[in-house]
Amino acid sequence: MLDIEHRTANRRLLRDVALANPEFFRGRAAARTSAAAISYMIAHANDSVGLYRPLTVSELLASYGVDNASQRSRQFRGFLGLDEYAAPGGGPMALGAPDYLVSDRRIELIREREMWQD
Repeated sequence: MLDIEHRTANRRLLRDVALANPEFFRGRAAARTSAAAISYMIAHANDSVGLYRPLTVSELLASYGVDNASQRSRQFRGFLGLDEYAAPGGGPMALGAPDYLVSDRRIELIREREMWQD
């Protein structure tokens, strides 16, 4: 569903969330909801899901067998010390580290930066 870069970013985010709050993953939290939240956060941050994208949020979450991962995403953002609300201004989710970005998103950000510098 998502490419290897997204999967690598998913693993990085999962690692950081687990390091930030290891107790959470020792509890009774549903693994598929956590996996869906991680994948959603990465896909959203990379602007890889949306109504006019090849993959919708509903399709992504359905692949994990869940309908919603927003509460778990907010929880994970809190563990990382990020603002509870993901996307200021309705754009891609800010995760606070370039480690979670795929090459296409990095290129897009560089282009935007250059456009505003001119």
